[in-house]
Amino acid sequence: MRAKHYGESLLLMLDVIDELEKLNTPYILIGAAAVSVYGLPRASLDADALIQIEQGKENALLISLKKKGLDAEFRKGGRDDPVNGVIKINDRYGNRAELLSGIRGISHDVFKNAREISFLKNTLRVASAEDLILMKAIAGSYQDIEDIKGIIRVWAEKLDRKRLRQIFAQHGKRLQKKINFLLSE
Repeated sequence: MRAKHYGESLLLMLDVIDELEKLNTPYILIGAAAVSVYGLPRASLDADALIQIEQGKENALLISLKKKGLDAEFRKGGRDDPVNGVIKINDRYGNRAELLSGIRGISHDVFKNAREISFLKNTLRVASAEDLILMKAIAGSYQDIEDIKGIIRVWAEKLDRKRLRQIFAQHGKRLQKKINFLLSE
């Protein structure tokens, strides 16, 4: 276990990623950790990743995480929930990680678009800036919109605006208006 204290959720996520890789389960970091790669860094008490796991394979992952001494539980998303399911993970220090097993409305392959970054001698897969913006727009909270603004401001030169508009075009006029407004600010 890498984490030794409270406030080290990204270190917990490194341990979780070890297990995902052992089980050949694709993942991409999303949430505050990914936002920090592209936008304005912000604190968060958990670390989040989107995983591509076959239905029914969640138990193998839960067993693997529990063998590492972690508390882990799977919850299936409800009919109105944008998340298909989530695995919530806690360590003994109170660090938290969440693995989302699919986001409804994300139809293109976000895993192929991921970037690789180095972190503490590890290679991590992070959602592309464009896909992260889409996920944040779908979630739609105040913090999500602020994260989008930060990504656009900091990543402006590198952002693929054409691709961003193309993926937003698949998600209806409301989201198209939202991204057009945010890109014009």
